[in-house]
Amino acid sequence: MTARRIVVTGATGFVGSAVLRRLTEQDPRAVVRAVSRTPPPAASYGGRWVDADLADTASLRGVCDGADVLLSLACYIGPDADRCTAVNSAGTAALVAEARRAGVRRIIQLSTCAVYGPGPHRGRTSAS
Repeated sequence: MTARRIVVTGATGFVGSAVLRRLTEQDPRAVVRAVSRTPPPAASYGGRWVDADLADTASLRGVCDGADVLLSLACYIGPDADRCTAVNSAGTAALVAEARRAGVRRIIQLSTCAVYGPGPHRGRTSAS
């Protein structure tokens, strides 16, 4: 059985770093490529890091080459509406297009309603 080749975007974020840590613990044979626009902490992960930014679609070229799985965990949740659109909408679309170009067979996207900023979804419960 060959090792899974996995790309993890948002690898230095809250969710991405936890997923990266758990993934390497659970499947030490997996070949994991951690992608982030922020440099990783010095001793956080011994695998391959790739510097890319969803807001800079040219930086995504090649990040998925040779991968079987893409874990798309990067997002922007700050107050800048233009950056939110560039990262969460256009950037994610560009990342998926890059994954398809590279022949990635499985894409897993994780997001949050926080990417929409403050709004009527804030503070809602499932009973609302």
